[in-house]
Amino acid sequence: MEGKDGAKQRLKRLLTGNAVLCALIGALAYIAVTAVVALSSSPKQFDLRAGDIAPQTIAATKDILDEATTNANKERAAAGVSVSYMEASGAREESLARLDAIFAQMEDARAFGEALKYGTGSFSKEYLPPPSDVSGAGELSTDITDLTDTPDQTADDEQARIDETPAPPTPPPTARPAVTRIPDGEIQRAQYEAAAKFIPDLTLSTWQMTILLGMQPQDLIDTRDETRRVLSDAMDSMIVEGQTDSAITGIQRQLSVNMPLDVCYNIAMPAVRACIRPNMILNIAEIEQRREEARAAVEPVYIKQGQNIVIAGNRVTAEQIKLLNDLGLLSGKPFDRMLLGGVCLMVGLTMMVFILYLRLFERKIASQPHQLLLLTTLALITIAATLGLQAISPNLAPLAMGALLATALISPQIGFAFNVFLCVLLGCLPRGAGSYAQQMLRVITQGMLGGALGIFVMAGHSKRITTLFAGAYVALFNMVSMFALGFITNSSMSSILSEALFACGGGLLASLAALGLQPALEWAFNVVTPAKLIELANPNQPLLQRIMMETPGTYHHSLMVANIGESAADAIGANGLLVRVGAYYHDAGKLLHPQYFKENQLAENPHDTMEPYTSAQLIISHVSEGVSLAQRYRLPKQVTDLIAQHHGDTPVLYFYNKARERDGDAVNISLFRYNHPRPQTKEAALLMLADSVEAAVRATPQPSAKKIEQTIQAVVRQKVQDGQLDETPLRFKDVTAVSKVFCEVLAGLYHQRIEYPSLDSGRQPSPALPPAQDAPPLSTNPSPNQAARPSPQPESRS
Repeated sequence: MEGKDGAKQRLKRLLTGNAVLCALIGALAYIAVTAVVALSSSPKQFDLRAGDIAPQTIAATKDILDEATTNANKERAAAGVSVSYMEASGAREESLARLDAIFAQMEDARAFGEALKYGTGSFSKEYLPPPSDVSGAGELSTDITDLTDTPDQTADDEQARIDETPAPPTPPPTARPAVTRIPDGEIQRAQYEAAAKFIPDLTLSTWQMTILLGMQPQDLIDTRDETRRVLSDAMDSMIVEGQTDSAITGIQRQLSVNMPLDVCYNIAMPAVRACIRPNMILNIAEIEQRREEARAAVEPVYIKQGQNIVIAGNRVTAEQIKLLNDLGLLSGKPFDRMLLGGVCLMVGLTMMVFILYLRLFERKIASQPHQLLLLTTLALITIAATLGLQAISPNLAPLAMGALLATALISPQIGFAFNVFLCVLLGCLPRGAGSYAQQMLRVITQGMLGGALGIFVMAGHSKRITTLFAGAYVALFNMVSMFALGFITNSSMSSILSEALFACGGGLLASLAALGLQPALEWAFNVVTPAKLIELANPNQPLLQRIMMETPGTYHHSLMVANIGESAADAIGANGLLVRVGAYYHDAGKLLHPQYFKENQLAENPHDTMEPYTSAQLIISHVSEGVSLAQRYRLPKQVTDLIAQHHGDTPVLYFYNKARERDGDAVNISLFRYNHPRPQTKEAALLMLADSVEAAVRATPQPSAKKIEQTIQAVVRQKVQDGQLDETPLRFKDVTAVSKVFCEVLAGLYHQRIEYPSLDSGRQPSPALPPAQDAPPLSTNPSPNQAARPSPQPESRS
């Protein structure tokens, strides 16, 4: 009975674990890869793509409309239709009326300026714009004397105003002299701006307003009349839509002859540009009608039955491929059963060997469904890219792309084995002319050997740019290998050079495609890579920004844990970058209730008035809440696991002892334990130790090197005795090395400092302040407990 129950339990664990999902992904991968390889390898009656060389002459089996040629002829005829215009009724009257309105506004502004200058009665209240319109121009008064310059206006202020005012265009020697304008300094800049409010239909610069305000009334009238006359003459001629610039140029040429240049360029021409309208506009309806008539007049082009579509030896175009598809000549014949059986066996054998490799040497990868799904995706992408690019040249296929991606996203070991698996499959694909043996030889040299070289270059490097360097090495290797194969199998030097250049391009394309796809695959499969970890360590990451801004005490603690944790990881060969990033985010759950953790408290401690059970649950919940935040912000699974495991199932002893003091020994300690897995990896164990050690040392009063060493040894010993490290691959010598690194780093961080003398001469140096007592002495779980303790009172150990 026990044996039967044990078998049932093992079967239940098998069905509820990842094994079934991994097997399902493997089956789907086999079907997908087999289908792709079989479809690309099975010979068809007319297996052609655009750019291929036709193996034989193919004729139409029935009359068929050549849509591509017919449509091209129709669009060519439509493009040749001439455009037509129609008269825009009222354009002349509208332009002249607008010009009169603008000059009337200019007269108001000029009168306003004259009143400012002379304080005469020529300006009355009706010229004042509403108060809201002159709010930016300073306080204006109806008393003219209040608007004139005051003696307080210094020469420096006036010189600054003159410097900021753009200079007028330099008139030619034969030009008429400019009209007299208001002398500089008589009107302040704010008053120019107030005058400009009288011209809402036109925007004039300060210099242009200076010229306007300096004109005499008759000058402005003459300018208006001359401008109106020239504009009227221009509107009597044809001004075509889209060609108003040429009309404006002609008007400017006429005005510059009959009026001062500064008035022409700065007063008349801005008004003309604001008023001129085309009097001939496009007749869209008629143009479209003509185009439709031109299209309808085009005779359709038909391919007659028996007419040749593709000539043997010629390159097939996209239009010819469409005709063949419409005729049903690309449907092919049924699969060759023997070929299909051979493909199934080949894919099955290669996948079996690859899975055996994973089971023997990469068991962790073999048991993770998302990693298997990633490898399947990489295989399909590489096969698809190879099929697409080999239509241009068989040597242009990016055979090394899958190997480079597998190396960057998983590991060099996986990349090497995956490269062998892919090269066997890619060798089954058709690769142009040549025997099957020649095709396999090309795949082995370019794919297997070239891909392996790229893996060697990428191994041990974390920067994305390394992928480009690896591609350069692959491209060089491919080119040299094609020269070697060409010298053996080919006698044409030009052909050898062409194939070598295509092979070089295939290596470069492989690295470029891998570099472009890597970030997308990292995001889609939530894969952690060195490059991804570097991005997550950037302080601009949203979640890290929240930790920094909302819980600064927790953020500082996380930085300290990251420093000592990474140093310890480097000492024992663990992933130091992963430990650092995990330390940055390990206390993210404190964002939801930062006030309950000591490092974030500025006033009273809320735990002083709370039940110990409630306090413990608030402290314990920060792990679950941190995991939820990590999932919401799509942190990689490895980082999320570090957050979940950094306390294991240790008890919150401070509140447990507090409950015992109140309720006696009957308190259930399980109510005070974290409910998450113990550390499963070296990195998780290092994060747990670094977190606890940093908090314990920080809470030690007047830490010395000896006290720091004793504190660290006590914390590490307690974790080992509590069984928190039992499920990690850490060895005793690793724990010893880690403790030594902790002592070295923390002794440097918390070293004692000398007392500085008082700045007041004649006084004795002030006594050193006692160390901050923000946490009690060492406990068996210092990191979470001390962060939440209400007061620095001692705690008994258990």
